[in-house]
Amino acid sequence: MLNYSSKLKYILKSLIVILFINIIITGLLYLFLVNKAKDDIYNEFNTIANYDFIQTRKFIDDKFTYYKNVLDSLESAQAFSNYLDTNDAHNIKELMYTITKASLPIFQLRFLDRNGIEKIRIEKDKNNKVFEEKNLQDKSDRYYFKKTISLKKGEYYISNLDLNIEHKKIEKPYIPTIRISKAIYKNNQLLGILIINYNANEIINKIRENKFFDVYYMDKNGNFFLHPDKSKNYLSQLNIKYKLMDDFYIIYSLNNSVFNEKLSLVKYNTFLIFFTVFIITIPVILIGIYIQSMNARILDAIINNTPYPVFFKDVSRKFVVVNDAMLKILGAKNKNEVIGKRIEDLLESKYANTFKKNIDKALEYGRSEEEIEFIDTNSKRHFFDTKLIKISLLGKLNKVYILGIAIDITQLKSLNQQLENVVDNEIKKRISLEKDLIQKSKMAEIGNLLANLIHQWKNPLNIIKVISSGARLNIEANNINIKEIDSHFKQIDTQVEIMVQISNDFKNFFNPNEKASKFIIKKVFESITNILSTRLKHNEIEIVYDFDETLYMEGYTNNFAQVILSILNNAIDEFERNKVNEKKIFIKAFKGDSIVIEIIDNAGKIDESLLPNKLFEEYETTKKGNNLGQGLPICRKIIEESFSGRITAYNINNNAVFKIEIPLV
Repeated sequence: MLNYSSKLKYILKSLIVILFINIIITGLLYLFLVNKAKDDIYNEFNTIANYDFIQTRKFIDDKFTYYKNVLDSLESAQAFSNYLDTNDAHNIKELMYTITKASLPIFQLRFLDRNGIEKIRIEKDKNNKVFEEKNLQDKSDRYYFKKTISLKKGEYYISNLDLNIEHKKIEKPYIPTIRISKAIYKNNQLLGILIINYNANEIINKIRENKFFDVYYMDKNGNFFLHPDKSKNYLSQLNIKYKLMDDFYIIYSLNNSVFNEKLSLVKYNTFLIFFTVFIITIPVILIGIYIQSMNARILDAIINNTPYPVFFKDVSRKFVVVNDAMLKILGAKNKNEVIGKRIEDLLESKYANTFKKNIDKALEYGRSEEEIEFIDTNSKRHFFDTKLIKISLLGKLNKVYILGIAIDITQLKSLNQQLENVVDNEIKKRISLEKDLIQKSKMAEIGNLLANLIHQWKNPLNIIKVISSGARLNIEANNINIKEIDSHFKQIDTQVEIMVQISNDFKNFFNPNEKASKFIIKKVFESITNILSTRLKHNEIEIVYDFDETLYMEGYTNNFAQVILSILNNAIDEFERNKVNEKKIFIKAFKGDSIVIEIIDNAGKIDESLLPNKLFEEYETTKKGNNLGQGLPICRKIIEESFSGRITAYNINNNAVFKIEIPLV
């Protein structure tokens, strides 16, 4: 048998060898996991980048769709048609002035004849003051004129992003510019182009305001148009004599500080795990060596040096060895109070039963790992990650024992709870952003509605003008009496009331501070169809109602109106795309187990591949390539979240049906 000195040397040599091997293996595993973590971080941020690209693409497409609609509204305006026929530009200039003033990003709105000569030019200066530019220019040599003048009727040209150039010099302060234009035809004759100069800072800020990535906008020659270092902005255009290259690339570069912060956290957590495993491994190794090489006194001393609770139990579940950390957990003053006793002799039954089950599991399966909640004698709550291992000792101690080690993870649990709180806060922020999205979606309709408002005011204004002119002539000729004057005033009052009603419908639809209330369903439909009356009349669409006049709902009126507006606009879009002889939209509403509203149009059926649910998913549309139908996901969100209802779509014969079901309050 080895003497004490030999035993000590044996233990030290064994311990050094094991620690050396353990350090090498741990280091290699640490490097492997850190490198893998880098790949995981890049994959994670690649997913984020892809999502950001999709959101940015949708944002840009929505903007371009809006300004295409502005051009369409101008082209279809009576004032523009009169200008083309009579060269009287007064009314069309006023309309272009109003549109430029109403839309902050528009800083130029122009009409060029087919020779490239500016005929009308409405400007906005750096202080957002709108004025008519009298110094008109020849733009026949500009690339955007050449591109647009070659378009067919109904086509649009969207330029690349460059800086605005006036008199062959880049305008200062720099204005990043995108031009949206279309060729103007009348009776199949090309007359010129309408063009919007759009201040692209709105899009640039959307792209660049990213907390994870640095964003570059670079041409194929390595010149930067946009750069995180603002001093390097626009070099691509400045370096190539004002002409912008056609091929540009948007590059997302992961922000170093974000990556390093994420990687540091991973390294710290990985190190903490390995350090914990290393610390756990050391006492296990020491226990094995000491049990086989040393007497119980030395073994007891080693275990006591372990900072975590450690114990041995025999097959009868009695404590054989415990360390000081375990004594503290059990609330014992010395080991004599614990050795030879079972856990149920020392703890309350609710804790003792949990320990007993874990020990039984270790005896049966060889090991057990469980998380245990424990309240000590000072009423302090602890959480332990317990590991129980079944071991068989050789030599004189050839018996089966249960080795138990408990790691205090109370602080880790606290950190997890803090993380859950952060996640909850982020979810609340996301809900708030989704509410903002609904309001923004509503505002996306403002282009079409503004055109409708202008058209619908035109007739009452013309009638008032005719009445007032006639009355003035009669007064000058002294050929009018009081009764006739009263009649004229009544006619004018009637037209003013029509304009007021149109304005109220328009204002109510965009009221963001509306409170939930009861509202008559048919009145909402009448308000929306009144707003859309210009499009309905222009396309000769008949609305057919099948309603209970008193049927009402409870909730936010303008949210419900947004859903109806989106569905009706989609139906009108389909009528404009498809040739239908008798254009009708049937609207039914009735009450049964729930309030049911059906909107049916005969403009053609919905693509079957989008039914039943894909139609309402984000980034899906009923009209591929036209950026239409995008409001339907918002419609579903409003119906489900604001009214606890559901919206479905299906086809009946060749008719499209949208069905809304709202539970009864």
